[in-house]
Amino acid sequence: NNLTAVQTANGLASVASGPVAVTMKLTPFIVLEPQPQSMFLKGSVTFAAGASGAAPLRYFWTKNGTNVAGAAAQTLTISSVAAASAGTYQMVATNTYGSALTAPVTLTLIPNPFTNLVGNYYGLFSETPAQFRSSGLFTLTLTSPGLGAYTGKIQSAGGSYGFTGAFSPTGQSAPNVVRAGKTPLALALTLDVSNGTQQILGTVTDGNWVASVEADLAIYAATNPSPLRGTNTIIFDSGSDGVAGPGGAGWGKVTVTPAGMASLTGRLPDNTTVAPPAAGVSKYGQWPLCIPLYGAGTYGSLSGWVIFTNLPGVSLEGNAAWFRTNSSGKLYPHGFTNNVSITGSTFAPGTAKTNVLGLTNFLITLSGGNLLAPLTNDATLSLSGKFVTNGPGISKLTLSVVPSTGLISGSFLDPATGLATPISGVVLQQQTNAAGFFLSTNATGLFQLTMP
Repeated sequence: NNLTAVQTANGLASVASGPVAVTMKLTPFIVLEPQPQSMFLKGSVTFAAGASGAAPLRYFWTKNGTNVAGAAAQTLTISSVAAASAGTYQMVATNTYGSALTAPVTLTLIPNPFTNLVGNYYGLFSETPAQFRSSGLFTLTLTSPGLGAYTGKIQSAGGSYGFTGAFSPTGQSAPNVVRAGKTPLALALTLDVSNGTQQILGTVTDGNWVASVEADLAIYAATNPSPLRGTNTIIFDSGSDGVAGPGGAGWGKVTVTPAGMASLTGRLPDNTTVAPPAAGVSKYGQWPLCIPLYGAGTYGSLSGWVIFTNLPGVSLEGNAAWFRTNSSGKLYPHGFTNNVSITGSTFAPGTAKTNVLGLTNFLITLSGGNLLAPLTNDATLSLSGKFVTNGPGISKLTLSVVPSTGLISGSFLDPATGLATPISGVVLQQQTNAAGFFLSTNATGLFQLTMP
């Protein structure tokens, strides 16, 4: 067979080999057109195009008809958009046989969507209903007002995992979270860049479960103090009789700083001390409460939203899921899942001669735990902070309140065991009552102080 090649005026060549003929185009031609781009100042954009033809092909880009210095590839990246970057762009492909141009596309400058969104976001992620493995704390810090870059952290199921990324101009981001020895987490996040909510919404999944994410920007500072600043006492009502899971009410003190950071110190109904890192309260009054618990082979958490309110006598309220895995302890060794109701009131510290509840006569009630039946006793609160029992009722009951903190402590004689049983709680000053828990041999119960 004869092999014949013929160059023609239009840059086409015909090649014959036996009965088969192939026509090849030698001049450049465009196979991928670039797309228009919109970006804010200091953002990054990339124009991508494609061309084919006889080698060697050379490429360059023009802006408003003028060559762009150093642009010699099929992509053009502008890593830091400036005001002068706006304009019309084209790619030109050339070779020995001719040249081809892409369609002109524009780079349009848009207002920077991140100007008022830089800062710390605090939130939670959880399935419904909440599960230990798929719920926890979500935090993110938007670090760059010009690029949408951020660092973040997820805390759940006994682990803490960091991640980084950047939001698109429309507020979208999909980072992956690497977890040593575990399946990575895939996030799909949306930062509201247009409606002023200063909020991040989205989802997180490991492929087996999907949890919703919500986080709010901490907007308060010394120059813009939080209207919620001050001290509150808080009660965690476990809603349990103490048999399957801890009964009684945990307690704590919540302090909100002028910068809107809420911190908690207290105890849960199983006598676990809690002091989680401070988290920001949003402009909507939402506080993401998330407490990693136990550790050392016994993992758990308490996680839920707390809302600051304007209700009479109630400064905050919410619900949380309380988890604990198996343990070797005497209290609930098989673990538990409890739904906790949260309520609190503002607290004004008193002095050594102050009646912090404003009333004198009360009814003390002990129930649940290992008690066969509830125990009650009338009592009078003295100016020294001691409760004096009136008449028969709870055996060997001692109880007192610290005016400066509102904390209550004491003990009673358990009729079943004959042992002194400790009581721990806190007053809700604006509600004129108090609640807490007592520790029996292998269960916990509810302590209540109410008006008779």
